[in-house]
Amino acid sequence: MGEARALLGVTGPPVVARSRYWMRGLPQYGMDHAVRLETLRGLEESHAGLFVTGNFLAGMSTTACIAQDLATARRAAAYLGDGEMPSSLTGGMKMVINR
Repeated sequence: MGEARALLGVTGPPVVARSRYWMRGLPQYGMDHAVRLETLRGLEESHAGLFVTGNFLAGMSTTACIAQDLATARRAAAYLGDGEMPSSLTGGMKMVINR
């Protein structure tokens, strides 16, 4: 609340304050999410061949998941050395990693 006061110039108490929990809503990242991401990236860097992907890394939308998963697949293909991703990772399209 203090941050909102400073940013918005609020001087009085809230007129209405509510909190809702939606049982079927999208999950929200916790305050420690950045630390978890740093830990996962550190594990990837210290363990060659380990690739982590998922909606918790870059967003929960379908588009964000696809982009994240393709980026991970590209890193894995580059690690494996041939630079070409299997068609099973590209929906049947031929994709070659640019070097």
